[in-house]
Amino acid sequence: MEKLPNMVDMKKEPSLDDDGNAYPGQNLYPYGLAICLNDDDLQKLDLDDDIEVGEMVHLHCIAKITSVSSQDTNDGVKKRVELQITHIAAEDEDEENEQSEDVMSRLGKKLYSGE
Repeated sequence: MEKLPNMVDMKKEPSLDDDGNAYPGQNLYPYGLAICLNDDDLQKLDLDDDIEVGEMVHLHCIAKITSVSSQDTNDGVKKRVELQITHIAAEDEDEENEQSEDVMSRLGKKLYSGE
């Protein structure tokens, strides 16, 4: 399998008031990137019941392109693509990190103990 492309942070620049300060509480990620998973979806993905706000989840997705359009504007051509996510694999990032650390620890013990 080929290496996955690097992750890209999709954060937008914040909207600023007249004094140049960011408006508090604004969502800095595009609305179209938000997805909602219900209990059935979480169960399919085998995510813990104790998921909390602020935790990170590692997703791998496949999406089908459902629409492609472009529009000539005064600022140049603007493109829009709509995607339908069709397949998702997910894993609790904290759990994934713990498993990686455990594997590395066992490998280190084998390497340095001569097992």
